Amino acid sequence: MTSEQAGELPRQWVREIEQTSRESMGPAVASAVAAALEAFAEENFEAAARSAAQAKANAPRSAMVQEILGLSLYHLGSWKEALTELMSYRRISGGRDQNHVIADCYRALDRPEKANEICAEVSQTEVSAEVWAETMIVAAGALADRLDRRRVMRNVQVLRVAVMGGLAALALIDGLSLPALYVAAIVLGIGETLFDTSTQSIMPSVVAKDQLALANG
Repeated sequence: MTSEQAGELPRQWVREIEQTSRESMGPAVASAVAAALEAFAEENFEAAARSAAQAKANAPRSAMVQEILGLSLYHLGSWKEALTELMSYRRISGGRDQNHVIADCYRALDRPEKANEICAEVSQTEVSAEVWAETMIVAAGALADRLDRRRVMRNVQVLRVAVMGGLAALALIDGLSLPALYVAAIVLGIGETLFDTSTQSIMPSVVAKDQLALANG
């Protein structure tokens, strides 16, 4: 691998490429990975997937390459193929940082129970705050997928009224506190996710197909 190619990638990625590439194919893999990352950053996911697939052909055991390929396929809506790559990434790396994407693939494949199982594997202490929030959103969406959507929407509305009423009551008696506001924010956030997911899921059954884009905003 040349110093120019190595300089384009983080040091730990360079080491992984060197360790997992087929003989003498390190420079080609590094070049393909750099191209995939550039295309991904530009949201050209088709190009990112092509370059990542080229890298995988010469470094089939690279977790990093499978992660890039899986995420690119996910953004292309190729759920089954993305799931295959991201499950391999998880198996090789041992990480849970892409479990929320894996779970969302299961949701798209109409397997919400598996999505919840994958989300439940994630511990808040082992992932970033952003990944944890995304995991909770996907988990709430998967839960909504398994329930009566109209009932979920109705119950969320009741929950909103109850939470806001509770906060108003606390304010009247000078009982508001940061912990109370924090809990209320979490409850309302989960409720909002359940409501939005149910709304999007139920839309095709109440709106004509040619009006879906307009109805979804």
